[in-house]
Amino acid sequence: MSHQNVVMACAGALRRSSALSAAIFIALLGVFSSNAGAAVTELSGDTFPVSVTPEGAYADGEGTGEFTPISISADGRYVAFESAATNLGEKGPAGVNEAFVKDLSGGAIELVSRADGVDGEPAGEPGIADLELSADGRYAIFTSGAGNLGTVLPGEDPSERHVYRRDLETDETALVDRVTGSGGAILSRGAEAAAISADGRYVAFTARVENLEDPTGDHAETAAAVGYVRDMQAGITPQIKNGAEITAQVETVLAAARRAGLRIFFIRHLSLPKKLMGAFQYRTVMAWQRTDSPEKVQPMFLRDSPAFQIVAQLQPLPSEAIFDKITMSAFEGTPLEIALRDCGVRSFIIVGIATEVGIDPTCRHGADLGFRPILVGDACGAGDKAAAEHSLAALRHMGDSTITDVKTVCDLLLKFERAEPHLIALARLEGIDGARRDGDLGRRIRRAALLGEGGGDEE
Repeated sequence: MSHQNVVMACAGALRRSSALSAAIFIALLGVFSSNAGAAVTELSGDTFPVSVTPEGAYADGEGTGEFTPISISADGRYVAFESAATNLGEKGPAGVNEAFVKDLSGGAIELVSRADGVDGEPAGEPGIADLELSADGRYAIFTSGAGNLGTVLPGEDPSERHVYRRDLETDETALVDRVTGSGGAILSRGAEAAAISADGRYVAFTARVENLEDPTGDHAETAAAVGYVRDMQAGITPQIKNGAEITAQVETVLAAARRAGLRIFFIRHLSLPKKLMGAFQYRTVMAWQRTDSPEKVQPMFLRDSPAFQIVAQLQPLPSEAIFDKITMSAFEGTPLEIALRDCGVRSFIIVGIATEVGIDPTCRHGADLGFRPILVGDACGAGDKAAAEHSLAALRHMGDSTITDVKTVCDLLLKFERAEPHLIALARLEGIDGARRDGDLGRRIRRAALLGEGGGDEE
C-alpha cells in the first residue's frame, strides 16, 4: 500500500440517521493500470528487421549489440534492443550501447536508457546491459554503470552498476536496487537486472548484499550475489511489514461501510512532475527519500504511475468518489470538506496508510474544521512504527479524535444496518474511549452502542 502516501481515504455519511450524519475514511495505496497494445502491422508469417530506422535504414556502426538480448511484448507490438547506432534518432555518447524500444505498429523508435523525465539525458559510459521489456510493453529494465542517471553515490567506483526501470508512458526512470521502501537507501553492491513481471510491477535482480528487505539491516556486502525481487507498484506497501494484513483490514471496514450505506471517498497522494515542483514539494520528497540534493529527487506518485493507482482489492464503485491531493491532510486542496458538509456529515472514520504521514494530519485538520475523526487503529498501517505510536498518543492526548478497532466499528455498522434510526447513531463511538477511562458508565455507553440498545439517558 501507499508516502506513497498514496492515501486512499474513504468517507461516508449515514444515510438513514435523522439526528446525526457520520462518515468513514480509508487511507491506502495502489496498483497500476495495464497498457493495451495494438497488434503489429506486418503480415503474419513475415520476417522483418527491427533494428532499423522508421525509413527502413539499418542501424549504423555495429548495428544491434552483439550477444545482447532482444525482447518483445506479448502482443508483438514492441521490441527492445541494445545498440550504439547514431542513426536511430536520439543517441548517447559515441560507441556506447543504449536501450531502444521500437513500436512495430508505426515504426517509431524511442531511446529508453535515460535519466528520469521526457528529456532525461541518455545513459553515459559505459552504457547499458541486461535489457528486458515487460510483456505489456510499458516498462523496460536495464543495468547501467552510467554516472548521469541520478542515483550514483558520491565517490562511487565508476565500475559500479545499478538496475533501472523505465516507464514508457510516464517517462519515469526509477532505481530498482535499493533498500525496501520508497526512499530506501542506495547501495553500491554490483546489481544486475534479471527479469520483469508481465505487468512491470515486479523486477528481479541480483546484488552482492544482504538484508535489503530490512531498512534497519547492516546491508553488508556478500561474496556471492543474492537474488531479490522489488515491488515497484508503491513505495509504501513494501515498506510496511504487515501491508497485506492492513489491506485486508481496510477491505473489511470498507465492506461494512458499504453495507451500512455510508458515502465513500477515496483520496490518493499525487506527485507533481519535477518541472512543476516548488519548494514545498521538493522539501517533502527530499525528506521522504533521505536526500539533500534536489537533483536526486524521484517523484513517486506521478499521475499514471503504478504507485498512484488504487489496489485491486479496494477498487471504488461507480457511486464513490476519488480525490487527489499533494499535501498531507486529505482536506487541504481537495473538495472533501465541501462534499461532506453538503451531505450533512459531522463524523468520519479513517483507515489505511500511513498513520504518521497522512492519517494523523487528516484527523487533526478534520477536528479543527469541526468534524469528529474516528481512527480505526488496527486498519491503519505505518512506515515508521515509533512515529505512528507517537501520532496515536498525541491524538489520544488531544481528545478530539476517537481511536477504535475493526471489530468494534464493523459490529456497530452491522447493528446500524439492522437497527431503527432512533436506536443507534455512529456518534456513540465517542463512548468507546470513554469505556477505558470512565469505568462502569463508559462500559454501559459502549454496550449500548454495540448492541443497538436505547441508552441515551445514560450518556
